[in-house]
Amino acid sequence: MAEKYPLDWPASYPRATYRRRATYKSTWFRGLASVQHELRLMGIPTLTTVISTNQPIRNDGQPYAAQRLISDPGVAVYFRRKGREVVVCCDKWDRIEDNLRAVGLTLEAMRGLDRWGASEALDRVFQGFTALPPPAAYAEAKPWWEVLGVEQDWPLAAIEKLYRLRAKELHPDAGGGDAAEMAQLNRAIEECRLERGNANGHEEEDRAQAR
Repeated sequence: MAEKYPLDWPASYPRATYRRRATYKSTWFRGLASVQHELRLMGIPTLTTVISTNQPIRNDGQPYAAQRLISDPGVAVYFRRKGREVVVCCDKWDRIEDNLRAVGLTLEAMRGLDRWGASEALDRVFQGFTALPPPAAYAEAKPWWEVLGVEQDWPLAAIEKLYRLRAKELHPDAGGGDAAEMAQLNRAIEECRLERGNANGHEEEDRAQAR
């Protein structure tokens, strides 16, 4: 299963306004194994499946140990079923691991329709999960510094301050808020944090493993 970073949220799907702690507790590997298991049982090859999150992954498939709080914990899983591009996504919970597990549980429930002999119903359900192409305005992602309206060499503290100001303006709860622009802003700050804030942490981790 391929990973796409940062999160590529489907343009036609609304974002959660509020997120809360899940009623269950999962891990990255449990959630990933759940999604892979359900897709295999559906006959969908996981090699052609893409999972997209704001969680950067190492070459061995493990998340980086040094992580800051990820402000957008959404998960989107893209795959092909019967020649159709499909996406199942979740951002209801405040942890990526729990949203990933929720996608696995959703696939399990959908697969139940097929097990119980309602395959036509399953086809209709999947039609509602069709992955539509993004609007032309977002087809080509801009660099994080352009989205945030800063220079690439600005101090991280200054970038964070400006991000918080813009987030208040763009949040869907605000009068003139825009969910799509808010999602783009969140993706940009996560890219910036990874490049600036987590670089030292990753180097420390690599040195510790070398010892």
